[in-house]
Amino acid sequence: MTQGQEYRPYQKMVSYLDELDALSPTVPTDRRVLAALGPKMLRLAGERSAGVHPYLVTPAHTKKARDILGPEPLLAPEQKVVYQDTCAH
Repeated sequence: MTQGQEYRPYQKMVSYLDELDALSPTVPTDRRVLAALGPKMLRLAGERSAGVHPYLVTPAHTKKARDILGPEPLLAPEQKVVYQDTCAH
């Protein structure tokens, strides 16, 4: 990206997927997973890949992502958990 260019991740991803589709042999839709977070990118992933792998998200985001994706596409979120032992020994 050169100075003055606007970064447009959604359009870049669409272009990238178009390039994958144009390869011979192609990269099959069911063999790719996107790291999507926002609603537009989640919808794109649901339409043009096997699903999504959102990183460092909350349970609320996971529910929202499932609502956007529908029941079929893969949803493999990474959620962090902090365990704190509050029992005194």
